[in-house]
Amino acid sequence: EIKNRCTITGQVEIGRLPGVVQVTMLVPKGILEKRNLWETVLAHYEEF
Repeated sequence: EIKNRCTITGQVEIGRLPGVVQVTMLVPKGILEKRNLWETVLAHYEEF
């Protein structure tokens, strides 16, 4: 069931295992901060 639809610049990859989906898109830092996700993103990419 599709509950929300949107247009994004990026891609959606469907994995081989059931329930595995990877979404790649550009999101402004301000939106990530507003949703309390910026620290999670920063922690993930600091490893690289």
